[in-house]
Amino acid sequence: YTITPSGAEAANYAITFVAGTLTVSPRVAAFEWSGYELTYDGTEHLPEAVVTNLVGDDTCDVTVIGAQTNAGDYTVTANALSNGNYVLPADVAHAFRIAKASLTVTANAKTITYGDLPTANGVTYQGFVNGETADVLTGTLTFTYNYEQYVNVGTYAITPGGFTSDNYVISFVNGTLTVTQKEVSVSFTGDSVVYNGLAQWPAAELSGLVNGDNVTASLSAIGNVTDNAPVHVGDYTVTAELSGAKAGNYLVTGTNTTGFTITKASLTAKADDKTVTYGDGRPTFTVSYTGFVNGETRTDLNETSLQFTCTYEQYDNAGTYVITPGGVASGDYEISYTDGTLTVHKKEITISFNDLVQTYCNCPLWPKYSLIDLARPNDADVTLTVTAGTHENGAPVNAGTYTITAALTNGTNYSLIGTTATSFEIKKAD
Repeated sequence: YTITPSGAEAANYAITFVAGTLTVSPRVAAFEWSGYELTYDGTEHLPEAVVTNLVGDDTCDVTVIGAQTNAGDYTVTANALSNGNYVLPADVAHAFRIAKASLTVTANAKTITYGDLPTANGVTYQGFVNGETADVLTGTLTFTYNYEQYVNVGTYAITPGGFTSDNYVISFVNGTLTVTQKEVSVSFTGDSVVYNGLAQWPAAELSGLVNGDNVTASLSAIGNVTDNAPVHVGDYTVTAELSGAKAGNYLVTGTNTTGFTITKASLTAKADDKTVTYGDGRPTFTVSYTGFVNGETRTDLNETSLQFTCTYEQYDNAGTYVITPGGVASGDYEISYTDGTLTVHKKEITISFNDLVQTYCNCPLWPKYSLIDLARPNDADVTLTVTAGTHENGAPVNAGTYTITAALTNGTNYSLIGTTATSFEIKKAD
């Protein structure tokens, strides 16, 4: 600008006014910076600089260069002003930081069955900006587990990992791996057995076990149990429950019960053969058993109702009679009966002779006799015959010595034993 002087006067001087120059220098701009501490959002960022020492109503915009998108530490530069009355200061740079955004990677919950290999169900992301996806991450998604195949059922951690990023601070959050029981089924065989005096069960087979686990079906029964086991004849309901160190890893599906029947064992009761002699009363009848199991004896039966039928009565004729048993009660045996035989033998008797010497009377003479051991008086008789000596019409008449022999005339029930002949003498008359 021109500086023109004027107005001065002097008596002694002729004053010449000479113009001068006014130079106005640009003002050095002072800046206030903002927006230089940012978080990554996937878009381009540039801090702002505002001139803080404007004069009057002046305005002045600052042009800043060095915009950035990715996370990192940068420097931007103010390189132009919109008002010529201002000039850039000597220090036109400013530090600029875009911090990484927070990204959470959470493993999704997963449920597997005992015996399966651990597997993942992907992840859920929280924190991506500007529509970004996992494609912007570096590395490969991985999973680790604190569960190994065939470890017991329960809950375990799925730990994600493997990703890195220049623009995200990644937090990996565990998911839950739930290992559930493996389903198995029970099949029963042998649902009907014959009583053997011991505890008996149907066979129970488990299907679906893995890894050779020592898991068995433990059986219990409802019914006429003995020491919690089916022993006696009857119908039972048998239930299978899993047992063993690994049993908690399995779950029985379908039915785990079955009907179970113990049927009666076969037992034969045979009437014992008996022998009596004619004239005896009925003997005490007895039976013998065939078919007892497990060392059992007749004391295991209810013999209070044991009975026999037999047609023989005292003084019935010698011969054979049928003994028929029956009436024995048993809850565990199906009893079949076999007849026995009662044999009635002939009674043995002897003959005693007397009056063996008699006197001739011109008539038949015989010795007298008596039968010994008859069951009843007059129950038998004998016929006497002359087997040696002269006789007339079969009878001893004349004086002399004879041999007389006795023979039973009723031999059905008796046997004549011992001496059956005697010497008999008829003396001459005086």
